[in-house]
Amino acid sequence: MTKTITAAIFMAALSTSAFAEDFNNTAGKVTLESEKFSFSVTTPKTGANAYALGGEVGPVNATFTYKRDNAVDDYQLKIGKSITLPATPVYIGASNSFDWGDSITKNTLTIQPHVGVSQTFNKVTPYAETGYSWQSKQGSFTTMTRNASYIKIGTDYTVTEKLSLGVSITDTRDKNWNNGDKEAQVGITVKF
Repeated sequence: MTKTITAAIFMAALSTSAFAEDFNNTAGKVTLESEKFSFSVTTPKTGANAYALGGEVGPVNATFTYKRDNAVDDYQLKIGKSITLPATPVYIGASNSFDWGDSITKNTLTIQPHVGVSQTFNKVTPYAETGYSWQSKQGSFTTMTRNASYIKIGTDYTVTEKLSLGVSITDTRDKNWNNGDKEAQVGITVKF
């Protein structure tokens, strides 16, 4: 019964008019993944290409991302952790990121908790996630202010044990949950 309800919620969300609008951006992503590490390249239609190297560091996941948009170089160091609640498809987590670079006037510290639901049906795993962030700037890292929010839905399809495909829609919103930019992303993950 839980699987049927979860599937119905995802179908309803995907069919709403909010997700039928044109997207502000589209992106492709390729990820190479081992048991402990990953490397990904994301190339959006507009904006910076992102190259990310991630892995497990003790009990958390850590990722270093290098973003390049023409001659502008930006960097991000991010640590986070998600856990699935027992006997449910619900997961919760949080991440902390530190951003610096050419397009950032003051180095930025961001804290972003999130909650989501994910359920596997045979080879298909639909999911929905939402999160909110607080941010502080260099010179006043102890002062956190509300920054932004997001809603993300998508699905992953396991082609083989070593290959999966994914598609997602991220609706990045402001701190008051007002509509913002929508990005559609198609990805491929190869495990080795």
